[in-house]
Amino acid sequence: MCLKKIAVDLKVHRQLNKQDLDLLNELNLEMPRLVTRKCHPVTWSRPPSGWIKLNCDGSCRNNPGSSRGRGILWDIDGNFKAAFSTHFGIGTNNRVELKAMLEGIQLCKSLFFSKVIIESDSKLIVDWFRTGLFSCLFPLLRPVLFAV
Repeated sequence: MCLKKIAVDLKVHRQLNKQDLDLLNELNLEMPRLVTRKCHPVTWSRPPSGWIKLNCDGSCRNNPGSSRGRGILWDIDGNFKAAFSTHFGIGTNNRVELKAMLEGIQLCKSLFFSKVIIESDSKLIVDWFRTGLFSCLFPLLRPVLFAV
């Protein structure tokens, strides 16, 4: 029974090397079925000439939980222009993704970058901006987007 528990633990943690697999095989224990996922390569693409690219991300430990936002600004040649990392306190994943994007926009404004392409891994937040659904948030965003 103890060996079966170890085998289950190995499966759960997916810490199987060749020796682990050989041991499971010798003991006639069920071999784990590893799920393979299709990988999608992610590459960075340059912004057009005269533009800056903001890559931003928000993260939470748990949801809600301790949260942080980060971002980095790049030029057409991939040269670093600026970056930020901000602790937001307790928050939810979507709120933090939005806060990180807004923090990046504020950074761009403070550096007088007006032609900015924003990239984020949050489909929800990106879709809000693409479809105009963020317009319901416009009163809250106005100070950030239009501050002098």
